[in-house]
Amino acid sequence: MGCSADELNPRTMRRVRDRGYRNHLGTVSELNIQPAVRPLDNLRLMTIDPALRQLASEIEDGAALPSPRCPDCGVGTVSFAAPTKFETAGMREARKHDAYDPDWEKGTFVMQGVCGAHTCQQVVVATGTWRVDYGTTGGYPESYADQFAVFYRVRQVHPPLRLMELPDDAAVNEALGGIAEGLLTAGAVLFTAPGLAATSLRGCIERFLSNAGISRKTAKDRFRPLDRRLVEWREKDADRDGIADLMLAVKWLGNTGTHEDSVLTAADVLEGARLLDEAFHRLYVSPAITAAAAAINAAEGPVTF
Repeated sequence: MGCSADELNPRTMRRVRDRGYRNHLGTVSELNIQPAVRPLDNLRLMTIDPALRQLASEIEDGAALPSPRCPDCGVGTVSFAAPTKFETAGMREARKHDAYDPDWEKGTFVMQGVCGAHTCQQVVVATGTWRVDYGTTGGYPESYADQFAVFYRVRQVHPPLRLMELPDDAAVNEALGGIAEGLLTAGAVLFTAPGLAATSLRGCIERFLSNAGISRKTAKDRFRPLDRRLVEWREKDADRDGIADLMLAVKWLGNTGTHEDSVLTAADVLEGARLLDEAFHRLYVSPAITAAAAAINAAEGPVTF
């Protein structure tokens, strides 16, 4: 990956080809400036939406509702209206009990959001559970009941939210073929089954290695452990050490998620997505940006990519 040698001006190319350009990063050839164009604007689209972490935590009534990135257009953000609450079947009878306390209250809720991009306006629906507990906003309560607040826990969002953005680049998408589907599955079950979501992220690494030519099976047609496949991929390039470590961490989270007694949380899954995002960033974004910097340094000024 790199900037186009064909589009660099002749003065730059003389320095690149005839004497090279060396700084603390290495020579231009070592930085992989090749005759292939990869739009940097597309390659930068790799981020974890911070609103996902907010949705993965309980939301106290009165707090600002998270505004996640639209799952449809990926450009606008979703603004949610106030939740509509529904009580559990036994709440009316529970209130008649002599020992009734407000923190007995619980139920389900639904809230609707709309993408703010005027060309999209996708409707997004979130559902979940609510409960009552002591509030955390502080202040002096005027009555006993004022000490309590409603807490909402999101359990499902539809359409599913995107855990991470992949680069909008044909060559990169070919290398990451099938991974988008794995990410979509992880996003769909993030709040309802975090263990399954983590397993889906692990599957993304399996797909990536298969696309990279690392065999899934042995000569005897037995499945190879993911650890060994990662070692094989790592050993093909010394620069892959840190990247393989990131992927191995995602693998361990996925392994934990498959266990019957797994206590993996949505926050754990989002940490795994952050690690996977960083791995792909180092593979596909950082080299292009580094090469662009090298080309500008070689030209000692602006370069057309």
